[in-house]
Amino acid sequence: MTPPTLTPSRQTHGTAPRNRRATLAAWPAALALQLALALCAVSQTSADAPPGAALPSTPAASSAPPPGVSPAAPAAPTADPVVARINGRELRLSAVYAVIEALPLGEQIELREGIERFAESLITEEMLFQGALANDFADVLGLRDEVKSLVTQRLIETRIRARIQVSAEEVAAFHRANRDLVEGRHVRISHILRGRREECERLLAQIHSAQDFARLVAAQSLDGASVPRGGDLGYVMAEPGALGFEPELFKLGVGELGVFESSRGCHVVRVTEIQAPDPPSPAQVQALVRPYLERLQEQALLRDYLRELEGRVRVERHFDKLR
Repeated sequence: MTPPTLTPSRQTHGTAPRNRRATLAAWPAALALQLALALCAVSQTSADAPPGAALPSTPAASSAPPPGVSPAAPAAPTADPVVARINGRELRLSAVYAVIEALPLGEQIELREGIERFAESLITEEMLFQGALANDFADVLGLRDEVKSLVTQRLIETRIRARIQVSAEEVAAFHRANRDLVEGRHVRISHILRGRREECERLLAQIHSAQDFARLVAAQSLDGASVPRGGDLGYVMAEPGALGFEPELFKLGVGELGVFESSRGCHVVRVTEIQAPDPPSPAQVQALVRPYLERLQEQALLRDYLRELEGRVRVERHFDKLR
């Protein structure tokens, strides 16, 4: 199994962090820079030592192999070599330069000249982080919650949102199937509420004009709140709402009647007005529909991922304590 790759976070300079989460996100590059500068200072102190001072020595590498040993073939170059491993966690060359390139230009030049010391600072940073995870991470007040939030958001970005794909044809198909909803059409309705469908059917047969409808609202409707308004319920959209049959109303024209059932009983409904704004352009349809379809897809992907986790995560729920 290939060990995971360590990729330190970038830091954006020139903008003060707006909250603790932003500060935490910027921490790795800042710490790496501080450690690198500290190591530079130690190295400079050693260089300025008086003559004769004892300094650690490194044996010089032999330029020739021992007698009887054939010279080794040069190793093939690696596109992104591993420069260090810390408990199996890899630090690659690209990760080192990614942190450097996030710094101001002057600091980049300084650190490139001491690249080994800078890499050592990244190793130190990883050692500190692993130590915190193994020992006192959970005891640092508030830190676990902040890290959990950052990791969760990162997981959603990489495993969920990165997989969302909504095509232009999918947007157009949704628009064709839900034209009234997308284009913001509304209908205004009035109704007569009764208990059973047979009653509504009998009333429907008696309605031949708006005056007939108004007369029967006053005499027959069980909805006392709307009777003073002639049964008016206001505007509804082309999606299920309190009545439950709103999309069906968009099949009626102004002045037309229909009989519908709901949890409240049976309704004789009359459409009194239709509001239909100018149709949106194809670009406006894309702007309106695409975010909605992306949200639906994100929710579906998240549900699938949570189902995968259910078999690997042990959860104990004691919801009786909520009461």
